[in-house]
Amino acid sequence: MQEKIALIKENIVLRRFTRFERTGNGVVAAYVHPPAAKVGVLVELSAGSADAAELAAFAKDVAMHAAAASPAAALYVTKAEVPAEVLEKEKEIYRAQAAASGKPANVVDKIAEGKVKEYYATFCLLEQPFIKDPKQTVGQMLKQGVLLRRFVRYRLGEESGKTSAE
Repeated sequence: MQEKIALIKENIVLRRFTRFERTGNGVVAAYVHPPAAKVGVLVELSAGSADAAELAAFAKDVAMHAAAASPAAALYVTKAEVPAEVLEKEKEIYRAQAAASGKPANVVDKIAEGKVKEYYATFCLLEQPFIKDPKQTVGQMLKQGVLLRRFVRYRLGEESGKTSAE
């Protein structure tokens, strides 16, 4: 890094980084979104017996999807990763909104459950509509035996990356 600083004559500060190591029959893919290269994503997929080239291509597509998602999206890989307290807080907010809009008490919980599904589709990577085929979710695009283990998304200027670990 000191060599690069001396070469370009600009101060460089490394504020954050993530390192993924491939495990077993898996692949780690990186994607940096052009043209300004302000968003970068790492994705780790693992598979029992998938074709390595096909797995690498799909991993890059998933990384591209995560880069294209809105900045607040994709905090988790799966619904199971959403902390119970976060989910309960969201449900309280949705119930309060439904009650404030004058909805009957018997439908408030149903409205809240519907909003939770929308929350999952926004913040869980596997529940999001896949950027290359919006009719399917990222999870539906995974082939049998392929597991999206984790990802990290960095945007230039953010204080921390959006990460998800197994």
